[in-house]
Amino acid sequence: MPLSPDDFAQLQEMQTLCTALEDDLRQLRKFGKFLSSVDERYRKLGALYQAHWMELSESADLDDNQRQQIQAMVAEGSFSVLDQDTIWNALSDTNQEYLRLLKSLAQKIQ
Repeated sequence: MPLSPDDFAQLQEMQTLCTALEDDLRQLRKFGKFLSSVDERYRKLGALYQAHWMELSESADLDDNQRQQIQAMVAEGSFSVLDQDTIWNALSDTNQEYLRLLKSLAQKIQ
């Protein structure tokens, strides 16, 4: 005698969810690698900012052509690193997102 339609539907749902969760796990592993890359950039920018930003951005040797070259590198909707707030905001916002993500992940631990 076969399973009832309700019981069989539950097995089908379990299979669908398990397959999706296995796919999610692959994505989570990719996300972990992505976070490592983000953290590397975050730490490097923070170190460069603290060690060199003021000296370089306010240098009398920084000419107009170099300023224009930096400006040309700026993504649409972003601002130049020659403005101190740009770097500070990127570092601060990344840190806040780390905290939000950490809190979210902590709630999911069983």
